[in-house]
Amino acid sequence: MSIKLGMLALIVVSLALPVAAFGSSQEVAKRTAKRAAKEATESAARDAAGDATKKAVKKAVAPDALDLNTASEEQLKKLGLDDETTKKVLTARPFSNLEDPKIKEAIPADVLTKLDGKINVKPPAK
Repeated sequence: MSIKLGMLALIVVSLALPVAAFGSSQEVAKRTAKRAAKEATESAARDAAGDATKKAVKKAVAPDALDLNTASEEQLKKLGLDDETTKKVLTARPFSNLEDPKIKEAIPADVLTKLDGKINVKPPAK
C-alpha cells in the first residue's frame, strides 16, 4: 500500500510542477489574453500606418499632373472627360485647390477619384 501511495504522490507532484512553473490556469489565460491583445494592437497599428502611407502616395501629385486651371479643352478630353464635363470645368475656373466645391460640381465624384494623381490645381497667379 505504501508503494501505491508513493507512486500516487509522485504522480501528483509531477502534475503539479508544470502548473507551478507556469502559474495557475487563470494566470496562463490572462497572460495569453494579454499577449493576444498586444499582438492585435500592434497589427492594427501596422495596418493603419500602411493605409496612411498608401493614401499619401495616392494623393501625391505626379510632376506631370494636369493643372485644371490651365489645361486646354483637348488636354481635359485626353484625361477621359466627356464634352459636358469638359465645358463645366472650363466654365467653373479658376479653382483654388482640389477640394474646391466648384470642382465637385463640374466633375462627378467617381471621375474625380479616378483622376487622383493625374490632376492638380495651382492657384492662379496674382
